[in-house]
Amino acid sequence: MKPKTKTSPLTKLAILTALTTLSWVSFEIYQALSQKAPPNIPPQILAPLNPNLDTQSLDLIKSRIQPDESTLPLSSPLATPTPLPTASPSEEIPSSTPSANIPL
Repeated sequence: MKPKTKTSPLTKLAILTALTTLSWVSFEIYQALSQKAPPNIPPQILAPLNPNLDTQSLDLIKSRIQPDESTLPLSSPLATPTPLPTASPSEEIPSSTPSANIPL
């Protein structure tokens, strides 16, 4: 019987590093091949924005009439009380059921 030889820690580290690298590369290849094509974006959306501030539009916004609470109509719903249940006459409930009389 041969005596068992110990593997050095450096050999174990090399094997684990190789497995990790192989797994990493495999995952990256799979991810690159399974990626969907980028969506088509219309050129109107990709057009650059105008960096100049449009002060005329800002002045129009400032000149708008701002309603205050006195000019707004009250549109909150009126609260109504919840109706209370009323007792109604009903048939008498039997005290025992037919299945309760079956002997075990």
